[in-house]
Amino acid sequence: MNAYLTQDSLEQQRWDRHQADMDKYDWITKEADRLAALYPDQLYQFANLHTLNLGLKSHLMNAKVVKEAYDNFVYELALQQATAQWSENYFMGVEAE
Repeated sequence: MNAYLTQDSLEQQRWDRHQADMDKYDWITKEADRLAALYPDQLYQFANLHTLNLGLKSHLMNAKVVKEAYDNFVYELALQQATAQWSENYFMGVEAE
């Protein structure tokens, strides 16, 4: 009987860990989406906002490949920010919202 209780306890721990991982992933994804929405939609808007001299011609800034690369860049930044925020919240003992 004790072996069954141990097995049930281990299985419950696995499920709890899995649920915690899923909650972490969901929180980070939602926070990254929220942060990504704060960035400008277009590369030229980002460049103007941050006064960067990218040296890109205006017709290149609207190219599909550049737009895709910019979107990936923005989402990666937002994802890193969200992951860092989750880690900080976890370390400080703050519950995810």
